[in-house]
Amino acid sequence: MSPEQIAILRSEAERWRGTPFRARSRACGPRGGADCIQYVFALVRATDAVPDVEFPRYRIDSGSHLATSPLLEFLRGQAQHPDSVRVSAYLEERSKDDPVEPGDVIVFEEGRTAFHAGVVLTADGDFTHVLIGRGVTISSLRDSTYADRLQAVFRPVARKEAV
Repeated sequence: MSPEQIAILRSEAERWRGTPFRARSRACGPRGGADCIQYVFALVRATDAVPDVEFPRYRIDSGSHLATSPLLEFLRGQAQHPDSVRVSAYLEERSKDDPVEPGDVIVFEEGRTAFHAGVVLTADGDFTHVLIGRGVTISSLRDSTYADRLQAVFRPVARKEAV
């Protein structure tokens, strides 16, 4: 991401502070609400790193019940949804062992599969995400709670023609 996009990302993350958790919602502010997936797409969309996409309908507890991750399938362009291939043209999967950069979309194991996401804010691993009961918050990959559950990292790349 460019320095301008990183500034927008951080400004947007600050603007969303105080937004409560609300399943399958993407509305900023204390009267709004968001879940982690909708929040991540709102942030990266605000930076113009990815197009506006609609994630397929999902159960908020999908990570507890499914053997495969609909979130990872979507980001990798493997989901049976028209926006999946489109969004995958803007995100490049990186090794989770590589250093993270601001703007990286990170995916964590939740339950049986990867179904929680956030966006990296700093090269030190601070990231923003949404938690049930806490809403939009900032955490760190230096915390083993998150570092041990990290499953995938996707980096926004220069726009290329989507298939």
